[in-house]
Amino acid sequence: MKVVVIPPKQKNDCIANLFIEGLYDNGVDVFASDFGNGVRDVYSDSEIIEHSKSADYIFYLWGQRFSGKEYLVKQINRPEITAYIDGSEWSYMGKPTDPNQVKERRYRGEPWIHEEMYNYCKWYFKSACYPEDAERGIIPFPVGCINRYFTMSDSIKDRQKKWDVFCNFGPDRSASHGPNARSGLRPEIYEFFNSNRDSISCVIGKKEKLEYFETLVQSYIVPSSWGAQFWSMREWEVLASGSLCFMQRPLVLYADHKPLDGVHWVEYSDMNEFKEKLDYYLKNKDLCVDIGLAGRKHALKYHSRKAKVKYALDIMGSVV
Repeated sequence: MKVVVIPPKQKNDCIANLFIEGLYDNGVDVFASDFGNGVRDVYSDSEIIEHSKSADYIFYLWGQRFSGKEYLVKQINRPEITAYIDGSEWSYMGKPTDPNQVKERRYRGEPWIHEEMYNYCKWYFKSACYPEDAERGIIPFPVGCINRYFTMSDSIKDRQKKWDVFCNFGPDRSASHGPNARSGLRPEIYEFFNSNRDSISCVIGKKEKLEYFETLVQSYIVPSSWGAQFWSMREWEVLASGSLCFMQRPLVLYADHKPLDGVHWVEYSDMNEFKEKLDYYLKNKDLCVDIGLAGRKHALKYHSRKAKVKYALDIMGSVV
């Protein structure tokens, strides 16, 4: 299979990296317009246009914050074989009073679909797909696990559990950062563990690289909470580590193979439910281990980069 890929300007975008590496994992011949995100060979604009004439598919990847060479998609103009992979976080990350963010076009309201480019593609996949998006044909594409999550976790030699909880999130944004920009229950969860350090064995705060994955592996429970668009990379890192992920109940669609509550991870909707389930599972740590391992197995089978690309190609009608 031959595909043309037009990546985003951002050279290390999690969704673009996952998708491009997943294409290689599935044995696809990739002709990309720019380096970065796992691209192995790059071609000029004129070469990309020429290769598009004989390509099976064209993939235009929109990163978390930046697009790619949109003009190439328009020049190629083959919507019948073009798929849009939209990993943007514009809906909730923007700050309309910030001129830099307006310049980057990161603020677009909620939820946001690239209406113009929607007409240049047959398939539109979106990482944060809402029910109203799906009704018009947008296809859910939850992020999944890049291979580094598995390999970094597997590199940890000391796998004994040392901590009850590892509390570590990304940016803690308040509601003032844009409409509904609140990053889930992150502030409440941080405060809960800060206030209960004496009764709960927990690690709170940022860890770097190997130490981060070591702490993931060595903790019974790792909570995740919504980021910019009601999902976070944290849940995929936790699933890959084999520890038990506490996941704030998602509002975006996961389509097929969503991890099941109480089977692959544990879901909560508010702090009361979070505290009740935390108390239960800390009293039943064997369940933490069992569910954590089941979550990792599920992630390997359905949410690795190879599996995510296969999911997209199956929808598009190809068999790899």
